[in-house]
Amino acid sequence: MNGARVAAGRALAVAIVGLLLVIAAPLAARAQPTGGSAGGPWGGGAGGGALRPGGQGPEVRPDRATSETLLDTSPRGAARAVAGVALLVLLLITAAGFVDAVATGGRLRRALFWRLRRGSVVAISIALDAGARDEAQERLADLAGEHDLTDATARRRLLLGGGALLRGAEGSWRRAGAMAERPPSERAAEARFRELAARARGRYRDETIRREGATLRVAPAPAAASSALPPPAAGGAMVVTLLVASARRLPPPGEPRDARAIRGALARLERIGRAQLRAVEVVWSPSAAGEPFGETEVDALYPELVEVEPATIEARGGSLAPAAGAP
Repeated sequence: MNGARVAAGRALAVAIVGLLLVIAAPLAARAQPTGGSAGGPWGGGAGGGALRPGGQGPEVRPDRATSETLLDTSPRGAARAVAGVALLVLLLITAAGFVDAVATGGRLRRALFWRLRRGSVVAISIALDAGARDEAQERLADLAGEHDLTDATARRRLLLGGGALLRGAEGSWRRAGAMAERPPSERAAEARFRELAARARGRYRDETIRREGATLRVAPAPAAASSALPPPAAGGAMVVTLLVASARRLPPPGEPRDARAIRGALARLERIGRAQLRAVEVVWSPSAAGEPFGETEVDALYPELVEVEPATIEARGGSLAPAAGAP
């Protein structure tokens, strides 16, 4: 099927290029200089003559009207020539884009756009305290269950939902970490995104819920999970990681100790349009209700997270507040 699609795209490309050459021929000729001449028998007529240099006989002085060039050198003529060339270039670009869309699904256009803009891969991880954990677990499970992530609109809804959840839980932020990279190509960005997602999912052993494209897998929590671990040192906690790959260049998130920097980074992620959003993933742990997970586990599994300065947090308290702009 893919081979037939590529062959059809190539045949269509040849047809389009031939049509463009026919259309562009008058435009190309118009952009080149033009000329004209008028001639007659040599040596006739009385009067109106002039000596040629060296006294070699009379020379007919050219009439002003017949000696004018046919090349339009006026500003209007130059503008018309430039417009013709611009139209030709526009037609060629349009044809190339159409062939790319048919033959490769737009992959070449996206690769070129990434080369020009150098998109970003961003990861933000936030440790929440017990006050927001239960509701956050429920909301994240709902987000995973309701979106078929093969659709670009659904992926953006997941991004908005995850960002709104984290912003609404700002009163429960305890630790945070953030990073942003600008891979040199879209292929490198995809590899880096997958690496970060695998690393985030590697922090836990049992995955009780997994949404991958159109597939949703739900598994019961291991029965021995609650008895195998010691009681949490400081109540139940959880860590939520938001991973985003964007064709749009994004600035570094800033210092994670400052809640204002994290707040701004989340807001920038939520402004990414559907066309620029390449991938999004939300990873959270623990996913089982009542599973022991406290400061000791956060220290052991997420050593890169740093404490958020309490003075920079806007909302205090231990509840998941509704966030403005939540879907």
